[in-house]
Amino acid sequence: MSANHTFPPSHLSRRDFLVTGSKALAGLSLAGMPLMNGCARHYRPAKNLNPLTIGLLGEHNDFEFYAQVVQNMSSASLYFIDTKAAIQGQTDAVIIAAPLTERAALAIRILKAGSHVLMETPIATSYAEFDAIMRQANQQNKRVAVASFHRFFNSAIQARTLYKGIGKIKVVQIQVDNEMSDPLWSRHKEGFLGMSLPLFDLVRWLCAKSPLSLYTQKNLFAQFVKPEKNLHLFVQLGKIPVLYTTVPTTSPDISASWTITVYGQKGHLKLSANDQLQRADTAGEWETVVAGYSSAYQEAVHDLLVDFIESCQTGKEPEVNLLDGMAGVALTLAAVQSSQSGQAVAMIQPFYGVDEDKLWWREYRELQKARNKTQHTQSKPQPENNTKLRLSRLSTGNLAGDDFEKVQTGIKTPWFEKTKFLKNGLNPLAIADRIARRVMTQYKVYPSYTTDLALEGLLYLYDASGNEKYLNHVLKVWQFREANNAATLNWKILFVCLHFETFLRTGDIKYISTFMEVAKDFRDTIPRDYDGTVAYSIRPEKKRIFIDMLQGYAIFMARAGWLSGDESYFDECVNQYQYFRQILRHPQTGLWHQGRGWGPQSQLISPGHWNRGQGWVLRGMVESLCYLPKHYSKQPLMLQMMTEFAERLITYQDSRGMWHQITDHPAAYPETSGTAMFVHYLYRAIQNGWLPKKTYLPVVEKGLNALLGFVHKNGLVSNTSQGSGPLMTQEGYLHRPSVPGDSHSVGTTLMACAAPYLSGIHSHVIA
Repeated sequence: MSANHTFPPSHLSRRDFLVTGSKALAGLSLAGMPLMNGCARHYRPAKNLNPLTIGLLGEHNDFEFYAQVVQNMSSASLYFIDTKAAIQGQTDAVIIAAPLTERAALAIRILKAGSHVLMETPIATSYAEFDAIMRQANQQNKRVAVASFHRFFNSAIQARTLYKGIGKIKVVQIQVDNEMSDPLWSRHKEGFLGMSLPLFDLVRWLCAKSPLSLYTQKNLFAQFVKPEKNLHLFVQLGKIPVLYTTVPTTSPDISASWTITVYGQKGHLKLSANDQLQRADTAGEWETVVAGYSSAYQEAVHDLLVDFIESCQTGKEPEVNLLDGMAGVALTLAAVQSSQSGQAVAMIQPFYGVDEDKLWWREYRELQKARNKTQHTQSKPQPENNTKLRLSRLSTGNLAGDDFEKVQTGIKTPWFEKTKFLKNGLNPLAIADRIARRVMTQYKVYPSYTTDLALEGLLYLYDASGNEKYLNHVLKVWQFREANNAATLNWKILFVCLHFETFLRTGDIKYISTFMEVAKDFRDTIPRDYDGTVAYSIRPEKKRIFIDMLQGYAIFMARAGWLSGDESYFDECVNQYQYFRQILRHPQTGLWHQGRGWGPQSQLISPGHWNRGQGWVLRGMVESLCYLPKHYSKQPLMLQMMTEFAERLITYQDSRGMWHQITDHPAAYPETSGTAMFVHYLYRAIQNGWLPKKTYLPVVEKGLNALLGFVHKNGLVSNTSQGSGPLMTQEGYLHRPSVPGDSHSVGTTLMACAAPYLSGIHSHVIA
């Protein structure tokens, strides 16, 4: 398509585009970034060719970097677009920042409209999708690049020049430090894919003599190994064995640090996430070749984008192209299937440049034909190697019936007299036990917010049922953490405080012995924006705020005031809610936006009303009220904010009883983690007399009954929004994927199931 058309297109006039050259991004230039130790390279210059318009579709953590890069290039301009503009071909190229399950379909439509495409990895969830992408790209003569920027690190470029000097490769080890104790992808597959596939791509690029050499080997397979000595995935790339391991870390600031170590017969190479390269002889004496520096990531993204722009303008193949994307698809399918079967799974080998009868996808089609025949003869066909990954399948919430246990004798009766929510004899405690059994399969777990929220859910289940197995499991976790120096109270685990929750159940002061010291440090050192709002501690110079952390901070302050009697902590709790309410509450809907300052503009407020975010708002209010004394002067103010929020919240409950991914958007999918928090904390507010029983009890009964319909027999909870920082479009929230078994709904659903049995026991209010 011509690059000389008028822009922005008329279709984009309904929203202001975010990036229109230097005026829109004043002050964001990367020019003048310091070079450290002589290792940083100057940006790869872009060729001055025909001007290119690039649309950014969806949400992307690298958007700010993309914008900064394009700002300094006369050959391209970047615009924020929606799906309609993308599939109408209103830009020359599109960067797709969409959930995994939507990428291929979007790419096919965008290519068909005549635009080039830059995609995240993996680019597809099946060989058939990849086939369709490649065919459309060839038909339209358009370029498809893969956003695997690790190849552009200075350390990677230098490593490839040193590669031949270390002799025959014996083994390659990829190590990822992660705040979760089990492999990230076994709990959250798309998280593994986004983090780890680029590292495998980097290994292939370093070790291959030519782009095709690894693919023509017969010995390509992946095997998942159950966690033992931190070994999780073994991949054989021809003659090169690759070990992928994860190492848990208790620091929430380190969520994606990695190293790649290549062991050769004559020496070794080690690359790190901060763009550091080291080499060693066989004796293991390491020396630094490239020193890491803070701007490496920005530079790599810059060169990736420059390479993509030049491929669009000149017709050359991108550095990371469809062939590399195919490798990601092959590894994804093999690894995930291996994780389910425990067996080694071969990766289908793609061959290009031969006649169609010999193309690799013929094997896929033959398998599909065989499968179709099998479906006619078998009532339950077995999954094939090439079946599409079901990473975002949504439940309809109609799993109730024979799939659930019925009410058992001896179960504690709910605190209210008539139990309308026990529809068809379903028992919330029995359903919750299914989820709990999954949680209790592993006690060697390090602190992380979703892990600790699940353990908090077990404690509420203990409160509701009186069954000590739930409490005992939490105590067993504490024993493991104490033995592994992971039991320190750390305020950077922002959203939960398992220490305090355990103290409430056991009375053991050891869990909160440092609570006041930590609370003072929390209040004194947390970053703040110009208006006094507490800001996210990671990259504090950006002054980013979001409601997820507000509730954790407010509750911590309220508890500190309750323990010490110091009303300044109560003031801090209530004041922060006032500040955030003034900034993030939408006056028409009564709902809250997720955050401010997470886009390219410091005052940009995230649009829409994310459901789990509303749950965090309510959690912070109700939990804080449990510690604010009735005689405290600002207690009525917090109560008023909670009542105001609850009154508007219940108006968005659907006819079945659910709240949706975007709370005020009926077309969004019903979302479980937010609904579960609404159920739990509205129950608690009723039990403490803060909300009228007559109005709110039917709401929570209906909500709990609906929520139970999303719990599978094996304890997995469906329809849970994937984790997200504040996004820049409502469409980003709307299409946030839902992965069955996502950990964000585990603790909240346990809490919802326990709520009707608590009878107000969790009020700590001083009269």
